[in-house]
Amino acid sequence: MSIEQASDRLVLVYSNGERAQVPGCAKASPKWWAIDPSTVAGQEQLRELAQLHKANKKVRIVGTGECHDTRDAETISFFYAVPAEPT
Repeated sequence: MSIEQASDRLVLVYSNGERAQVPGCAKASPKWWAIDPSTVAGQEQLRELAQLHKANKKVRIVGTGECHDTRDAETISFFYAVPAEPT
């Protein structure tokens, strides 16, 4: 996963994981997700996602099914850390 500042009001998250469902608007870039950090919710998402990334946690991202913030990256609805598999 990588987190990229795309513009003053948009952050893109690249996920190298598999996707089960990709909305039509994101078919050209199915591994990219969007966060709008100009909102309180977007700031919280970005802060938590950055912490998980820094801790090298595997993350499952669930989208809204739409590309609200950009025309070709699905907007993140929520995400969570995937529990480590027992060894």
